[in-house]
Amino acid sequence: MREHLDVRISKVGPSLPRGECSGYETVYQRGYGGWWYGKLEESWSAWNEAREIARKLGDKGREARACNQLGGVRYHQGQLAQAKELLRRAMELGADAGSRMDWGEATARYGFLVGIVDSLDEGLRLFDSAFPAQEESGELNVLASSLSQAGRLYDFKGMTAEAVAHYERALALSEQMQETGYRPEFERHLAQALLELGDLAGALAHAEAGANIVADDDWVSIANTKMVLGLVRARQGRTAEAETLLRDAVAVLERTDYVAVRWEQYLSLSGFLLAQGRQEEARVWMQKTRAIAAMHGEHSPLLAYVERHLAASPTRR
Repeated sequence: MREHLDVRISKVGPSLPRGECSGYETVYQRGYGGWWYGKLEESWSAWNEAREIARKLGDKGREARACNQLGGVRYHQGQLAQAKELLRRAMELGADAGSRMDWGEATARYGFLVGIVDSLDEGLRLFDSAFPAQEESGELNVLASSLSQAGRLYDFKGMTAEAVAHYERALALSEQMQETGYRPEFERHLAQALLELGDLAGALAHAEAGANIVADDDWVSIANTKMVLGLVRARQGRTAEAETLLRDAVAVLERTDYVAVRWEQYLSLSGFLLAQGRQEEARVWMQKTRAIAAMHGEHSPLLAYVERHLAASPTRR
């Protein structure tokens, strides 16, 4: 659920005095400092202040945007109940504001959380309802991000071909916009899906593209692109390099406040160690994987995906 710098402030919502709009925008953008560097309480403070400014202005569209970001913070911190409530509130505010764009973005984000916590099918239904609003808004960066997140839900359902189609469209939109904030995640998601389909050459191309374009201070995407390149190197038989990349990915992410997404780094390292016949080492990381996945709920689709993946991991005797 990584986002790039939001520059949409002036495009929607009621006309505000320049000073008031500027004050909101300044505080809102300040939230990205903590977001990029993995200091999420700094982001929470800024976006909560932005929300209060929007409330005082009576601007529900801008309040919806702040709630979206606050929900993202709480999700990544592992506080999923509060995250769901904030994203649900963002949907309501977007609808009340009459902003299809704000409603569509909030609905997609809420859909992803519903998908991994409650029901993949319901999450995808919410994405499908959000896509037309995002298409209409012309905000291609938001649409691309939502397509990629919907692709993740298809991945969790085991529908890899459908996931690839979503990732490819997200990547095409990113290239059309010539933006690079989202693109490392699109590249790494596509690489993982292609690896699942047995397309090693395609996976390698996209894994390397993601690693080459990621920003120096985007710590989560640095971890994710290292992880995927490590998975590709393992498939290539370059096990020493693979292990270094996978362990680096874990170390990078653990230095941040991003908790709820660590399951993926832990799962990747677990699978690698199992494939090397190193069951005792793998057991530690499997426990860590399950602990993070369990934050999403005992019956969550994400936890079920993790268990299926661990059960299918090859073990070298």
